[in-house]
Amino acid sequence: MLAPVIALQDYIDQTKIILNAQGDQPTPSSQAAFELANFPRRESIATAYTQAITVFEAAADYSMALVETLTEPGLSFAPWLCARSVVESGAVATWLWDTKINTRQRVQRSLAFRHEGLLQQMKLARASRGYLDQTKTKKRLEDVELLALELGMATKKEKKGIKRIVLEVEMPSVTQVISDVFQKEEDYRMLSAIVHGHHWAIQAFALRLVKEGQDIFPGVKGGYLEKHLEYSHISFLCVEAIASLSHAVLMKFKLFGLDIRPLVFAYNEAIGQIDVSQHQAPAGGGEGGGGDD
Repeated sequence: MLAPVIALQDYIDQTKIILNAQGDQPTPSSQAAFELANFPRRESIATAYTQAITVFEAAADYSMALVETLTEPGLSFAPWLCARSVVESGAVATWLWDTKINTRQRVQRSLAFRHEGLLQQMKLARASRGYLDQTKTKKRLEDVELLALELGMATKKEKKGIKRIVLEVEMPSVTQVISDVFQKEEDYRMLSAIVHGHHWAIQAFALRLVKEGQDIFPGVKGGYLEKHLEYSHISFLCVEAIASLSHAVLMKFKLFGLDIRPLVFAYNEAIGQIDVSQHQAPAGGGEGGGGDD
């Protein structure tokens, strides 16, 4: 197993130990304890926290999958998808746990996240052409809108005779969330470009040219490509995963008033195992990037 992959695995293991040791309850003097005690609807704050916990668990799961894809015999396409998923889930968890926002903003973000998820569930039900029942999802969507209205976080609007409840804060695109909380829009767009199958990206980062001037079809010359992942790309992917997990769990510990020192030590130790000259974002080029705008 290569050094960057070992570093990622070690970081996952150490973080799991630290999380289990400190538990999920906020300390009495923490920001989280204050929010839970002072917001009129305690359940709304608790929902925001549990949403973030669930999304963080997804990020951790994707990071373990990343380790598997980078372990011999190794893969060249799948690691980019796993790393992208870690970054995406880690960013959303960080966004929900953000210590720089007030209680009202946290509930607004939680409602926006729930609302967007239910809208996507409705689209899935419609796409199933009757196989999936929309009734329960529609009711849950209406309940979220009514709750937002009750909390003063939505307004009633009418357009062409149709009355709607509009949330004050809507869920931003994942690309925007990552740009806001991680300042890594460029890296995420590059990861997305590979996942979306853009030829310039997969040829640059997941393949390598082994023979040129070959007859690939009758009368057509071209090059032979094979799947390949550079060591520097492996380092980049592992650092992206470690950094994303670290951002999220550090934000949670700060919010809950937990001791961040073991996490900082685990992060520094993991990054220290990776050659710093090998974890810059791979240089791309060509026709554009991905993302979810």
